[in-house]
Amino acid sequence: MAFTRVDLDRFDKALASGKREMRLNGRVIVYQTLSEMLKARDVIKAEVEEEEARTAGTYQRRRPAYRVRSKMGW
Repeated sequence: MAFTRVDLDRFDKALASGKREMRLNGRVIVYQTLSEMLKARDVIKAEVEEEEARTAGTYQRRRPAYRVRSKMGW
């Protein structure tokens, strides 16, 4: 599901007003707790910022880190 900056702004306004019900991409979502809303907001924010960085040309994919361990001593 692709989120936009508008979706993030609307989510922030709902959080500020104390609403637990949101309409995103044509779906109505009712959150049970503030914790659930904050987690959802973090996911939306990360996706929006990643897409904005990608379109601005500043996005760099994180490379996976590998750690090699050996019992042989080499």
